[in-house]
This record gives sequence, C-alpha cells and structure tokens, in this order.
Amino acid sequence: MLSSLPLVAACLCVTVSSIHAVAISTRPYSTAALRPRPAVARCLPPVAYQSGGSDVDPYKTLGVERDASTAEIKKAFRDKALSAHPDKNPDLDREEAQARFSGIGDAYEILKSPEKRKEYDTYGRVGTAASRGQGGYESQEEMFNEFMRRYYGQQQEMEERPPPPKPFPQPEMEAWIRADPATVEAASRACGFSTEKDEIRATFAGKLGTVSAVDARDRSVKLLVMVSPGRAAEVWYPVDALWDPRLVKAGFEVTVCADAEAMGRAARAAGISTEKDEIRASFAGKRGTVLLADNNDQTAKVRVTMQPAVDDKPAEVSLCWFPIAALEPA
Repeated sequence: MLSSLPLVAACLCVTVSSIHAVAISTRPYSTAALRPRPAVARCLPPVAYQSGGSDVDPYKTLGVERDASTAEIKKAFRDKALSAHPDKNPDLDREEAQARFSGIGDAYEILKSPEKRKEYDTYGRVGTAASRGQGGYESQEEMFNEFMRRYYGQQQEMEERPPPPKPFPQPEMEAWIRADPATVEAASRACGFSTEKDEIRATFAGKLGTVSAVDARDRSVKLLVMVSPGRAAEVWYPVDALWDPRLVKAGFEVTVCADAEAMGRAARAAGISTEKDEIRASFAGKRGTVLLADNNDQTAKVRVTMQPAVDDKPAEVSLCWFPIAALEPA
C-alpha cells in the first residue's frame, strides 16, 4: 500500500498540470496588444472639444453653418453671449447659467481662430483641455466683458456720432442766392428758365432765403425771400444759383464775388461799414479760406490768396471780413 503512494502522487501532479493547461488554453485570445493605434492618436491627445463637461459642436452652439464667415460668427457670439450671460438669466441656477455661457465662449474661441477651426473641422476636436484657453483671458467672464466693452464702446461712438447732413436743397432749408447776378443768369439759362423773371432773380442776388419747394425734374427750387419786414416773395431759381449755408465754417474754400457793387450791397445788408470797401473790392474774384464764421451777423473772416506760391516764393495772403452773401463755394 505504501509503495503505491508515489505513483498516486505522480498521477495527481499530471492531472493538476493537465487541468491548468486546459484552463490556459481555453482563455479568450486578445489581439488588442498587437493592433496598431491610428496615426492621429499619436498626434493629438484623445481629448474632444468640450464645454460644460460634455462634447458639443461649436457650430451648433453658436447656431451658424459650417461655412459661416468671420463676421457671422462674431455676430452669433455677440447675440448668444448677451442672451446667455448669467446676469441675464436670474431664474437659472448660477452654475447652469455659467456653464451655458462658458460653452458659448468655448465655441467662439474655436471658430474665431482659423487654426483651431481648421483643426476642429479635420479631427472633430481641438488640442488638449489645457491648450484651449481663452486667448489670453483669465476666464470666460473676462473675455465676455472685454468683448462687450469694445462692442458697446463702438455702439456708443456710433450713437454720439452726429447723423449725416441732409442733402441740399430740401424744403425748410435755408439757401444763399449767389451774389453775382451774372452767375444767377447763366445758371437760369443752363436750367432752361426763360428770361421773363431774370430781373426779379437778380434783385435778390446775395440774399438768404428759405426753400419752400424742390422740383427734381428740372433741378429748380422755389425760394421764399424776405423783401421787407412782413413782406416776402416766392421766386423759382435753378439749384446751381444757390448754395448751402451749412458749408460756411473754418477751412471752407470760397471765391469772393466778382461783382464789386454786389459785394458792397451785401456788406451794407450785413451791417459792415464802408471803411474797407476798397480793400474788399480788390479781392473780387479771388479764392480764399474761411478762418472764422459769425452766423449772428452773417459775416466771415477770410484769408484771401493774392498771389499763389511760385517755386521758392511763398504765397501772398491777406485777411479781411466779408459778408457771407459775397462769398461762393470755390
């Protein structure tokens, strides 16, 4: 009996070894270790673009098409950020509102950068979480505040900027009649006016009137002109016989009326004495630049060019006050 024990032990060893071998041979074989990883996995860490803790599409987040322009993306971000800012959503949980707002900021950071946008379009992800950042901003809040500061700064500047002036002439606008009757007559012929009322039109040369009607068909203007206190006349003029009083300000280039007599009449109407009539008459037909305009008495200080600059010789200029009625746009 004892002599058979070694044999039994040997059989048991063989049996256990066989069972162990069978167990090993029946384990499922995996080829994962032998399967090569895609090349992109070696280039980009497997981190998808995220916002608020979940994968999102930046195009869907901002509500723009994949071919959206930079301007469209910027406008979409502005509109979304305005509506999603936590301060605009007091009914939402603060963390939820912040997550929604941050997601909009993340989407904008991707799409505003040509490099990041191309990377997302190619791989569906952008870099690592650490590399996304906010373009130099400490937080999404700071990025939003800076964006809105610039946006509202531009809006405020646009609001403060005066609207463009209305085109001249229009009803109820003031209009200067050119001071030289010959200029008024020539404009009348060019406009197709008959000679019937030339004398009346010449009577009001150099006066300030108010537009009562405009006929765009023949570019004519009906002007209400004061004849005397309590009396006014309505006369049709060609638009080229009139000019816009709003133009008279510092830097405005003018031509002094070529008719010295008309200039004298305009000076009397403006309350200017005869003291310097001779000097003003010497400037008739010359060009100048308005330095100062006084709309209270309808006068302007003008720097008149007597002789233009030639080679090294400087221009000769002189200063003189004129009635605005004796000036015309150069």
